[in-house]
Amino acid sequence: MWSTREAMRTLSLWGLVAAFGMAALAIGTVGVHRTRVFMDRELDPTLVPFATTWNAIRGGLATFVFGTLVKRVSARALGAVRFARLGIASVVTTFAADPLLRFASMAVFGLGILGTIFLRNFIRAVYFGRRHIGSIHGAAIPGNLTVGRIGPPLVGYVYDETGSCGSVWWAGVVLMILSAALLLVTPAPAMDRQSRINPSPANYLCRADVVEAGLGGKHIGGG
Repeated sequence: MWSTREAMRTLSLWGLVAAFGMAALAIGTVGVHRTRVFMDRELDPTLVPFATTWNAIRGGLATFVFGTLVKRVSARALGAVRFARLGIASVVTTFAADPLLRFASMAVFGLGILGTIFLRNFIRAVYFGRRHIGSIHGAAIPGNLTVGRIGPPLVGYVYDETGSCGSVWWAGVVLMILSAALLLVTPAPAMDRQSRINPSPANYLCRADVVEAGLGGKHIGGG
């Protein structure tokens, strides 16, 4: 188990903060203004609520899917896939010129966005244990939220000045790609000292993440 102070001294925690912070910024650049842009492209206003609802439904389904997959697949890999999906949705949003593509972008965006909170919380619990996870979240999340709030006003300013969100949306796609790459290369913190204190894998949420965190089979059964 890691205390909050110990966790804040690891590169792993700040790697996660940076990855999810860039993703939050990217989501803010696309997610808030896409409906207005769709309407500017003459999407039938009566279809907007249906598209938004579809976004939420797909996001809810994604939470259940990721909750099942984390028992079998690395949380880092799932997070990277999520960011990649958001990048794909942003590209589709940028070029969407008909209702079908717009609904598709909403669906893929929903799959990515609402899985964020679950994966963000899950991977921190895997990396640092659950005993102090509330205070670790409290130390890390403000940075993510602050960065994420920069996106919408920035896009609004660019749109007012240029009449287009395209340039900022492409920047968001790049941020999502960088977020995926950073998450993939951010390992669990070194467990040498922690494993001597409490070698039990019960502090972790599943065997796959025990192996990923560096405990491996040698601690299973106390060996």
